[in-house]
Amino acid sequence: MERGRKSEARPPAKAAADPSRMAPAPVRGARSLSKAQPLGNFDLERSPRVTQQRQEFAAILGSVGQRKSQGPIADAPPVQRKILVDHKEYSPTKEDDPAVADAARDEFLRDYKTKEEMSAHLVAKTPSSFGLIKKRALWYDLPYLSKEFFVLGESHAGVRGSDIKEASNIDKPILYEAFVGWSVSEMQKRKDETSAPTKDMGLEENSSKLLRALEVWNPQDLLAPPSPRTAPEQIPEIPFGEYSTRDTERGTRRLVVRDESGKAAWWSSKEKAAAQTNTYDANKEALDAILDLLKRVFPDRNARRLAKYHKKFAEAWDILSEESWKKEPEQQRLVILLNVSDFLREGTTIRVQEEYEWLHQAIKPADLKAPNDPALKSADDYRNENIFFSLLRAHASGGYSFAAMGEQHLVALKKRLSAKKIPYITEDDFYNRYSVDAVTISRKPPAELPRDLNLANVRELNLGNVITNQTEVIVEAVESGRLSQLKVLRINARSMTPPLRGRLLSCGVEVILT
Repeated sequence: MERGRKSEARPPAKAAADPSRMAPAPVRGARSLSKAQPLGNFDLERSPRVTQQRQEFAAILGSVGQRKSQGPIADAPPVQRKILVDHKEYSPTKEDDPAVADAARDEFLRDYKTKEEMSAHLVAKTPSSFGLIKKRALWYDLPYLSKEFFVLGESHAGVRGSDIKEASNIDKPILYEAFVGWSVSEMQKRKDETSAPTKDMGLEENSSKLLRALEVWNPQDLLAPPSPRTAPEQIPEIPFGEYSTRDTERGTRRLVVRDESGKAAWWSSKEKAAAQTNTYDANKEALDAILDLLKRVFPDRNARRLAKYHKKFAEAWDILSEESWKKEPEQQRLVILLNVSDFLREGTTIRVQEEYEWLHQAIKPADLKAPNDPALKSADDYRNENIFFSLLRAHASGGYSFAAMGEQHLVALKKRLSAKKIPYITEDDFYNRYSVDAVTISRKPPAELPRDLNLANVRELNLGNVITNQTEVIVEAVESGRLSQLKVLRINARSMTPPLRGRLLSCGVEVILT
């Protein structure tokens, strides 16, 4: 079953070395193109991926040499699919709920094992392990979701934990980094609670969250209005041999496809609600968090009592919240804001240390670093300890569906999670292993290679199930140095002869027959 670029190109995953992750299989139906396998009424030989392989092969023939004959390169139009049930396209009936008909009419692909599973997800809104994220044109299937507590790493500019909760109809609460966190006094009150939680909860302690916001906030942005964009947002290049990609540099994971001219372009949805525009502004998010968390971390705004953290803490807070810095001469504003940032950060650092010491005194948590541990230096050091504390409690309680947090926190904690047998899914695994493109990409690339593609740098060429009589052109290109870096050629056995294979092997090219 082909549900997108990754499900076609990615073979089933091998078991991971980390036992806590249990290395579940990737998205249902993920298969390799190494063998042509008809799945239901869908033939991989007619997939968009194979169509592109044929066209790029034709482009290579035009780039490295003339064809030896006019023999055709077989081609076929891509197959459009909307709802798949047991690998077959499902057509709604009169008996189906309108939600099923609506799903069948939109532009997105959905994949279900059974009709009952489809109805449970679309109509009854039953919690499930899979779901559709329209704004990223992405269908996912997570092995632990709705079954056991796990931790998910994310980029805040891409798919968020709250998106997954909605798309999978999860009714249990979740722990989420972006939500308002907790104080030690609140956690102490809940220490002996036995009732199941009823609402979502923030993942981390508020003072360390505030300190991190103060560390990353750039006050200078308040002085300079955003400059008008003079050039369009740079679009990632689609790798050679692929027909789509996603933006990883900015963490948005927006889908990139080829337009009618063959150039890389942002995928654009027909639905306004599924727009992919990236509105995440890290500096604005930091300032908003500062203004909100100051009131939570320091509920008593008495200037005399705040002076224990910094003698100008209250004054700095007033300047920031009331924007009184705007009344000062322009040449002084930056200095004022930098001082505000410094004073608040220094005072909050003391508060973070207080809260962490109180956590150890009031609750005596196991498995956390001691307050005097020299490894506790930055806001993120304290945040990771507080997050780990929350995860241990949530895992023990059984009251939460999952926890979602920035990937950098998961990277820092995954060894400790493994030791506690708490499963996790990294951001890369989410996109590369457990999700696929949820649209049929039917636009074909042009029959020429990008001008900036250097054939001499091509190390692997995957022709999948393309059947051609032009293989000798590739062999000659390798021998002449025009494909000097080619190391692996995947090609249909019917397109290769023993002499040609021998010539490639003598040039150091591994030939994999499909």
